[in-house]
Amino acid sequence: MNAIKITAAVSVLLCLTVCSKQKLRGVEGVQKKGELVLYTNAAWPPFEYLDEEGNIEGVDIDICRSIARNLGVQLRIIDGPFNMFPEALRTGEADIAAAAISITEERAQEMSFSNSYATTIQYIVTLKNAPVITSLKDLEGRRIGVEEGTTSDALVSVNIRNGALEYTNAEILRFKTSEEAVKNLLQGDPFAFVCDEARAKTIAAANNEIVCVPVNSKDKFFAEEEYYGIAVAKDNETLLGAINKTLDEFTGSGELYRIINNHTAKTSSYKKNAASSEAR
Repeated sequence: MNAIKITAAVSVLLCLTVCSKQKLRGVEGVQKKGELVLYTNAAWPPFEYLDEEGNIEGVDIDICRSIARNLGVQLRIIDGPFNMFPEALRTGEADIAAAAISITEERAQEMSFSNSYATTIQYIVTLKNAPVITSLKDLEGRRIGVEEGTTSDALVSVNIRNGALEYTNAEILRFKTSEEAVKNLLQGDPFAFVCDEARAKTIAAANNEIVCVPVNSKDKFFAEEEYYGIAVAKDNETLLGAINKTLDEFTGSGELYRIINNHTAKTSSYKKNAASSEAR
């Protein structure tokens, strides 16, 4: 009898602990601790980047500051590798993740997403003096760079396995950051770097040696358009509601377009970020 009582008590305690942790991930938990913890990867201008003073800025940062302000709390930012944001949400290290994250079916199985607030397509970045590239097919036998864990990684990988680049001896090179990829691109290896449109255009605008072109829609497994969303732990509906409310305010007022234009202009005007030949 005592063993049964002890087992039951432990079960109840575990349930209370789990429920408490789940509760702390919602709006009530965020407000109770007085901060909204954002996980990002400050290496993807204009959505997140380090400014000339080393501060984390960008479109996503402005949006998340407004979310925090609407909740009456401070925003705390964790800057880490892009491919680690699912783990940060799962463990509760972060409340939200925003890093120009494309909404995909695979990701939606392990986390929940806000309404989309921006769209993108995939681009190919190469040196200006390289042969003209119009599609992934033109990268046969080449070494192609991507940032690990991104949809660009998925696109190139599937085309090498059984798409436009199958049996062509093309190789994929995965980098921890786009900064590292661009540095290596400028040295000739990889031959090309595949990434989202905004990042590609920022890289090209900041470096006269680089050009970029959209991935051609004839490529197998090509996704014509991708949608960015802010991620939270799976089924965190109260926090999603707060995020979507702020996003609706941004889109309805035109503020979203203003901050996108503002940060695009900023990141195209100075050479310190990773898109330039000097850094990132």
